[in-house]
Amino acid sequence: MFGNHDYFGGNPQSEINYYKQHRDNRWTFPDYQYSRKWNIPGSDLTLEIIFTNTPALCPEAQSGTGPMAIPWPTDPVTQKFIWQPTLQWIENAIEASTADILMVAGHYHAYTNTAGDSNPPTVEAVCIQERLVPLFKKYRVAAYLNGHENNLEHLFVDGVNYINSGHGSDPTDPLNPGTPPGLLFNSTVGGFAAMYISGAQMNFSFIDYMGNNIYEATLNNPRARRNLRAKN
Repeated sequence: MFGNHDYFGGNPQSEINYYKQHRDNRWTFPDYQYSRKWNIPGSDLTLEIIFTNTPALCPEAQSGTGPMAIPWPTDPVTQKFIWQPTLQWIENAIEASTADILMVAGHYHAYTNTAGDSNPPTVEAVCIQERLVPLFKKYRVAAYLNGHENNLEHLFVDGVNYINSGHGSDPTDPLNPGTPPGLLFNSTVGGFAAMYISGAQMNFSFIDYMGNNIYEATLNNPRARRNLRAKN
């Protein structure tokens, strides 16, 4: 999925073109937004992840000129011609999903405890909160997976898990003191997230750069009750 750095002075389409020309197991990038669905081994359940293009969803976040800006139009009325069809595609995909477990992935974060980005929230965070978060709750999304913020974080807000694993983490990107609502874990140690799904059980871990498991959690599935009713 695209992040703001894919747009900075580059050509995002080239990443899609590479996938189409080299199709292999190391690079999956068929379009600007897409979804993938898997059968969960050992069960009759399915998992779907919808991959979104959050820079296009939130053009107001990086618009303008300069080396760290995306050349989006700065006029809010014109920006709607970018983000409205992007959002419509996302909502259509979420609404149409029949997966037993549904997740959404995007680059920009909804919530974070990173100093300077959480109080007040950044433009991109406000955008995700206003345009995507209501869909997560309406359509029973289990988790939103994001990057952008350079740390490892797990938040649980209004029944939705928010898992931030950004840029391998950055120890120079400090965290705010205290505990914001919904924060379960955060760290500036370099690492990545790993998820394990077996049947209806969803577990994920943060692994640090030395290979140590520094955090584990079991995720709830808000679609579980619906699925049980449908199968009875």
